[in-house]
Amino acid sequence: MGGANPVTVRETAAQGWVYGHPMPENYRTLYAQAVDADDHRYVGGFGTFRPYPQPSRPENTDVVTSDNDTPCSWAWPDLRSEPWVVSVPAMDRLRGSLTLYVRHARPTDPDQAANRLPVPQGPFAVITRIHGPDTAVLDGTRTLPALTAGA
Repeated sequence: MGGANPVTVRETAAQGWVYGHPMPENYRTLYAQAVDADDHRYVGGFGTFRPYPQPSRPENTDVVTSDNDTPCSWAWPDLRSEPWVVSVPAMDRLRGSLTLYVRHARPTDPDQAANRLPVPQGPFAVITRIHGPDTAVLDGTRTLPALTAGA
């Protein structure tokens, strides 16, 4: 039995990195933001939006992104008590409004089912990106709506 083929070993290691690395990274971020109250990245536990009113800087390492010029917000909803409803307040006619039903199970109401964002059961992350934000988003006078637990 001569030994492992270096090409096969390299391909297996690359696949292990691509498919395996995101899981501990995701858990590292979840733990810092939703569990460890002593961490500076803590957002207040599960179900709390953390908005960043300014573009990302090198010290913002919670979610690594290639577009550091975009302010982001995210949350860790816990779907064990399901569902979570994300609503955007009414806006002028050109911008509209939207209510998303972030839940694992399909709603029985057809309107809610049409706006369902299916997610895995249990904790998960919600990341909001605002492309080309206006001044109110950048200076923090306009904030994202809170996540609310639905019935």
